[in-house]
Amino acid sequence: MKKELELTKAMELNKIGLYFVKKEKYEDALNHFKLAINEDSNCLDAYYNIGLLYLIIEDFEKAIEYYDMVIERYPMEGYAYYQRANIYYYVDNNPEEAIKIYNKAMFLGQKEVDLFYNLSKCFFDVKNSEQALVWIERAIRLNDNRADLYNKKASILTELGRLEESLEYYDKALMVEIDNEEANHFKAIVLGEIGREMEAFQALDSIEMIVGKKLLFSFDRVLLYEKLGEVNNALKEIDICEGIEEGNLEVAKKKALLHLALEDTENALITYDKILENDGSNIEILFSKANIYMMIKSYKDAYEIFNKIINDSDDENPYKINSYYYRALALKLDNNDSYIQSYEESVKNYSILTLYYPYDSNIYMLKGNSLRDIGRNKEAEESYKYAINLNSDSSQLYIMRAKNRAMIGDNTGVKDDVDKALSLQYEYKNIIEADEELKKYI
Repeated sequence: MKKELELTKAMELNKIGLYFVKKEKYEDALNHFKLAINEDSNCLDAYYNIGLLYLIIEDFEKAIEYYDMVIERYPMEGYAYYQRANIYYYVDNNPEEAIKIYNKAMFLGQKEVDLFYNLSKCFFDVKNSEQALVWIERAIRLNDNRADLYNKKASILTELGRLEESLEYYDKALMVEIDNEEANHFKAIVLGEIGREMEAFQALDSIEMIVGKKLLFSFDRVLLYEKLGEVNNALKEIDICEGIEEGNLEVAKKKALLHLALEDTENALITYDKILENDGSNIEILFSKANIYMMIKSYKDAYEIFNKIINDSDDENPYKINSYYYRALALKLDNNDSYIQSYEESVKNYSILTLYYPYDSNIYMLKGNSLRDIGRNKEAEESYKYAINLNSDSSQLYIMRAKNRAMIGDNTGVKDDVDKALSLQYEYKNIIEADEELKKYI
């Protein structure tokens, strides 16, 4: 009888704790859950509720502590393993470990839809799309009325290159939830990818008739127009995007790139300047602005910006790493006598960086470019060799090495590199044709 009373009191305290959770009085809730455990140390619900409460207030270490307490007391309690795996995945960003613990939870009898869904997401994150597909299909078999499950299956099919099939599952998501933003967005993207742009536009028009204008859908139109080569229409849609959300960084960046596609460097610079008015230390935008100055042969202005990036950025910042080379190049193109010293400094910096990032092909390429531009071609050749060994599928690397080989009269090597670059990415033909030396080898 006494034991039954203890159980009843523990359950009552646990219920009071849940009441306080609903009222967002978390300290009171925690106290009552702990009182429930004091009344009955085997009150499993109270342990779980404390774990969930700590998740709510984002004290993840404490949440782990209580789930581990459940596992220690009840080693066959699958739900505790399931929650522990959730923390590995969502908090620790450790899908590999989460997969192991989810499997343990299943072994102990957990068969709920979100476990299968989370397993699918874990396998997707570790680039095992085939297994991700297996688990999302199991989740859908348990619940075929959830848009998020259909969206996940569609994204996996897209990753596997099965684009037509992915459309089928985005449509299924929309049958469940017609205004689902993710499904409408990615359906339009996939339609564009497979050359059905007009259907993509129609799909976006249809959803906006229901939900009104949305930045995401207007930006999708920008991308579709850009893909079709209709840059002016893309810019008109950019204006609509700006009307929906003024000052959006991604919209502004795309606007600048569209102006560049029209060779309108003036408006591209104006766009970047507007961004920098609000965020003067945006290194990405500064780097893009400097590149435009290089294009219009305003080398002094470019040099000043590259120099600012180098002085103001962390050592590992990729824009700083690239700026070592481009700062020296700006000096050289401006006929500044100090360019050799700047190139030598960039070579020194890249040599140091290769010690910290020995598998970064871009650093070896930039070092090769720096050596090439001051006539140290044999050393440049060696640096390009390292870069290509690390990344043999980069057309850019072969083009850079071809320019070095052209300087030393290695015509066979130039031809080989040009052919290799084009075999990897034929779009580079325009770049090669614009190079007076390399275009002879096409």
